[in-house]
Amino acid sequence: MNPPPADSALRDTLLRLGRDPAGRVALTARLSRMAPPAPRPYHRRIVHALLEGCARRHDGQVFGLANGDLVLLCRDAETDTAPSRVAPRLVRMLGVETPAAELLVNCSPLADVAEQLTAGATPGGAAAAVTEPTPDPLAAIAAVQRVLEREPLERLLQLQTGVEWLGAGRCGGPAMAGLRLRPLYREVGFAMHLLAAERDGTGGIAADPWLFRHLAADLDRRVLELMSREAAAGGVLDARRAVLSVHLNLGPAALLSAEFARLALRVAETGRRLGVEVALVEACADAATFRRAAAAARSVGATVVLEGIGHLALLASRPGAFPADLWKLDWSSRLADLPPEETLAVRHALDEIGADRVILQRADGEAAVRWGRGFGIRKFQGHHIDSMLAAGRMMTCRDAAGCSLGQCASRAAAGDAQGRAGCRNVPLLDAAIAEVST
Repeated sequence: MNPPPADSALRDTLLRLGRDPAGRVALTARLSRMAPPAPRPYHRRIVHALLEGCARRHDGQVFGLANGDLVLLCRDAETDTAPSRVAPRLVRMLGVETPAAELLVNCSPLADVAEQLTAGATPGGAAAAVTEPTPDPLAAIAAVQRVLEREPLERLLQLQTGVEWLGAGRCGGPAMAGLRLRPLYREVGFAMHLLAAERDGTGGIAADPWLFRHLAADLDRRVLELMSREAAAGGVLDARRAVLSVHLNLGPAALLSAEFARLALRVAETGRRLGVEVALVEACADAATFRRAAAAARSVGATVVLEGIGHLALLASRPGAFPADLWKLDWSSRLADLPPEETLAVRHALDEIGADRVILQRADGEAAVRWGRGFGIRKFQGHHIDSMLAAGRMMTCRDAAGCSLGQCASRAAAGDAQGRAGCRNVPLLDAAIAEVST
């Protein structure tokens, strides 16, 4: 069976350019991998128009393949219309409607990908050109349910500490000169890599927040039951042991339940404060229910956090209009590379909310902290913060000589006693640290 004309044209062009690929790049937009009901016709029209504009300016050509993917072959350049600049724009645009949009778009030197693209343009070769499996939602859900049936729930949870930046010290480095952090809360959430451990090659649950929320009703119920049992049971999740506030990720329906009201009262009896984090996508889906849920949470003394706010949502909506006490902005490296007009819009949006009430989450590197501080944000959460807290603990812990930085960080993240095995200074682990100050 012969490939469709467009696929044949791509193959022939690749064979011709492959003799001298220097200075050329290939930009692929794998729209066929978008989760249903996408891709819609307008996705292809808009992406095709962007690629055609790039092709005209840089001696290139766009190929539409039979499976709906688009491939641009053109010369590289150091201009705003270059393919290396177009690719991040495509990711931002597609990211509004599909999770993990960065997996759909790739811009690479032609010499690096010519062989793979050629294989995909030959009869029977399309599957060979796909290096990542297409997520199967039903298989992913079934795999997660098998994990939930097999493992104790607390073993699937992870803890992460949110902090306030008090000092003007360096963001990283072993010395952490002048650094002062104040832990604010400890979030209890699911360890996605453990939930996705039995994926059968589908991979969907870890990359798709909408798929994860499909399981929310059952997961929220289980978390509330577990936290109610553990609130004063002496385990890792015992609120009496917590020096910090405890934050839970819950949906609006869970906040309106009798189980949540009982948990909030049990936590209040220990003298601790409960925080609840609701995803922006759920608040937007039913704003009236979210407002009732937020009022119910506040009535029992809980802090309400609106989380999962990407920078596009920050620009396209007004998350500050929702009733919340704190707002969580997701860090992305794209934030540091926005054009000036979008950067200004982000600053205005943060000013409207109040930078002192914004938490920059997924702060997984020094660049995230540096960017946040530049916008007046002083509250952070992420793996980089976890490492900094672990370093601070090891500076003061009397038993630190027997541990590594990675061990200290992973034990602090564990939701059960088994994950903390080996720590000889558990009170310091529970406290996160009162303050890092060197």
